[in-house]
Amino acid sequence: MLLEFKRLSEIDPSKFIDWMNHPQVRKPIPLLQGNFTEAD
Repeated sequence: MLLEFKRLSEIDPSKFIDWMNHPQVRKPIPLLQGNFTEAD
């Protein structure tokens, strides 16, 4: 997984959503239930 720091306004929302739904990202976020969506 490549990690690159950018402003949120510079990130494609679909790529951010995919990243937030990645198992290695979700594991340390116990309050994240279900899939992360654009509404979140």
